[in-house]
Amino acid sequence: MAEPQVRPAIERDMPAVRALAAKFDLLRDWPRPPDFLALEHERGAPAQPDTLAEVLILDAEAAGGDRSTHLAWYANQPGVTVWTVPDGYAFTRALGNTCVVGPAGGRTPEASVAAALAGTHHAARQGLTVRIAVFAAHLATLRLLDLGLRVVDQDTLMTSEPNPLSTDRYIPHPDLG
Repeated sequence: MAEPQVRPAIERDMPAVRALAAKFDLLRDWPRPPDFLALEHERGAPAQPDTLAEVLILDAEAAGGDRSTHLAWYANQPGVTVWTVPDGYAFTRALGNTCVVGPAGGRTPEASVAAALAGTHHAARQGLTVRIAVFAAHLATLRLLDLGLRVVDQDTLMTSEPNPLSTDRYIPHPDLG
């Protein structure tokens, strides 16, 4: 008799693994995928498309300086929407079947998480693939992983200046920073 081949489960195995586990009622305590509508209620008021005035103030606080000229240019690019949540903001840009979230941020780490989730929710409601860059220690990282996003790359921020920006309140644009 041949030796059985054993290998770890990989992502493409998951539908079959979940179906088998469901058949034998092994998923009763398994966490359910998050419901974006429930997340919207958890955040409070849903994100609203907004103008740039308040967002520029929030961005200067979170990103460490005035970038009003650059953000005004970016806000006028095709597919870009500026969103606000209480004390937070997010830019999204729909390009084909992808939505890029960022920059985003807020007056508090929690507001930046709400903004990141708002941008992610906006993309998910349109059925778009989400691209977002968060610092590994950011509060949004675990929430985004819980939503099914995956880490595909990692950058390292190094500086000789202490605290050049609030890495707990700022989420950069994946391409523009």
